[in-house]
Amino acid sequence: MIRLKYLNQSGTWPSGRPRFYYRPKGGKNTPLPDYPTNDPRFLQAYMKAAGISEPPKVTGSTAKAIDGYLRSVAFQGLAKATKLYMWKHLDDMRAEFGGYPIEKLTAKAIRKDMARLDPHASLKRLKAWRGLCRWAHGAGVLDENVALSVKKPDLPKSDGFEAWTRDDVRAFRRHWRLNTAQRLFFEVLHFTGARVSDAVRMHEGMIGKDGWLRFKQAKTDGAVAIPVRVPAPAWADGQGALKAALEAREVRHLAWIVTAYGKPRSVKAASMWFAEAARKAGVAKSAHGVRKYRAASMKEAGASADARMAWLGHVEEGEAEFYAKTADQKRVIMSG
Repeated sequence: MIRLKYLNQSGTWPSGRPRFYYRPKGGKNTPLPDYPTNDPRFLQAYMKAAGISEPPKVTGSTAKAIDGYLRSVAFQGLAKATKLYMWKHLDDMRAEFGGYPIEKLTAKAIRKDMARLDPHASLKRLKAWRGLCRWAHGAGVLDENVALSVKKPDLPKSDGFEAWTRDDVRAFRRHWRLNTAQRLFFEVLHFTGARVSDAVRMHEGMIGKDGWLRFKQAKTDGAVAIPVRVPAPAWADGQGALKAALEAREVRHLAWIVTAYGKPRSVKAASMWFAEAARKAGVAKSAHGVRKYRAASMKEAGASADARMAWLGHVEEGEAEFYAKTADQKRVIMSG
């Protein structure tokens, strides 16, 4: 993507990379170091040989820019779940805009691209554009990060997944016996407050000698630690129920949440399976609603925002408060 004038190749380095020289018309060869041509050290040597103070202009297609972004540290450092949806949108962007020069990208073009999508997909598309443009600007591909001026789409107001209630919890526990896989899954979700994507990966080996369960969240890559084999705080009920469900298993496998054949459950299959189990217990709500119930019950029992954030893996206090918004205010006041 970098156009370097008077760059000539002659042979290769022991590393296998081409050996380049700077040779202007009528001038002499100036050897350049053994680095990729887009490496800052190579460009510094090129600038010195050419007698210029500004780096050479970087140009190329949007498709090449997307390829560069996908290989970048910035993209590779994203959480797994974020990379999955970003890949999808970047592939769509490549198909639509791949042949166009990246340096001619405008905010208007980004807005028109987003306008074709529903609000939620449009927001994720904007995140993909912003990620690409942030990297391209830093790499010298764009003179200006044009995505910064594009506003987020207005999303329909929604509280998302409906939180469970105490009555829902009692109904589920009455319906599913302690030794069932459905009850174990509920107790794992309830005590840990984890997302399904994390709960399906849990196993005894994740509990250290100190009795703490530790894992990295699949969605955010954030680290979480939960006391399982040591006493939990007074505001974290359910530890005994989880231990009892684990002990009641008739067949034990490495993973806690498995199919009837002893195989780990996928996130999608586990979510559907648990939703069906909840319906049979008279609860028409999702597994993620258990996470919201957990956040609210912790707040009611007196857990601080910092404590809830650490337990549930929230990054911002606003997120912690959003998840706990169904908390009974009377219980919150009395716990204080």
